[in-house]
Amino acid sequence: MTNLNSCSVLLLLWVITVNANSAQLEQKTWHFNQLAKIAGHHIDIEGQPKLINASQLTSTIFDGENDRLQIQGNIVANMRTFTLELVLKPYGPTPKGQEPRIIHIEDPINSQHRITLEMRFTEQNRWYLDAFLMDGDSKYTLIDAKYSHPLNQWANIALSYDNDNSRFTSYVNGHAELSTQLDFSPMTKHANTSAGARMNKVHYFHGELLTLRASNKVLSHAEFLTRPR
Repeated sequence: MTNLNSCSVLLLLWVITVNANSAQLEQKTWHFNQLAKIAGHHIDIEGQPKLINASQLTSTIFDGENDRLQIQGNIVANMRTFTLELVLKPYGPTPKGQEPRIIHIEDPINSQHRITLEMRFTEQNRWYLDAFLMDGDSKYTLIDAKYSHPLNQWANIALSYDNDNSRFTSYVNGHAELSTQLDFSPMTKHANTSAGARMNKVHYFHGELLTLRASNKVLSHAEFLTRPR
């Protein structure tokens, strides 16, 4: 085989490998820009969440008292490794929203298999992330008040789980904050998603939700969703 042919074969193999790896990426995106369905999933609406249009964006605003969306779908269904990210604008706490559970994914036949993106508040009127994974006795909360952020600004909060090394990591605006190791098995498509409060209708979120996205890989800083300015 000539050098030219060898180079051609190597180039072809490289292209095939790149294309195969690219094809493996799976991303699902839910936009909170309408209240009929989200990505084809049925929604049960509680309270009076409303659509708000500003700066060419449409988001859903929650009052922190009674507003919640119960979505009959699971955006991370069957993903062994994943990054779950949420673009939101948090407002201040309410009497029923001192510890808001913003996104809560849970299997209805197994309450011990759960993902939540939550938030806490400081005395300085700032917020910090609470990311939680639970799979039976394997569970952990990534939370530290020293990583606080301003209210009334768009932010990207996220968590990832790397099945290869059992690594659970939390992020704000694409920057990793905390990490640990635990076992977490893939959630089924039968799990449901609560947006705006916990499944059992407590701990309400006050603010706006724009986009929820799941990727079947651990994202690099540059790959996270861009937050509006």
